[in-house]
Amino acid sequence: MFTVSHGVNFYPLVMKYLNNTISINSESEFKDKLREIFAAPHTLNVVHSILAQVRS
Repeated sequence: MFTVSHGVNFYPLVMKYLNNTISINSESEFKDKLREIFAAPHTLNVVHSILAQVRS
């Protein structure tokens, strides 16, 4: 769903999500972005689809 990469230091890190590349400069910014991603309708649809496949 997304990838995160960084160098020797954690920040800035690069996050790729839905064909967008985002530079993140702090832990709080990273947490905010994760909250946004995990609450997004696209993410919820993916999770529900996976759960439906596992349960059938």
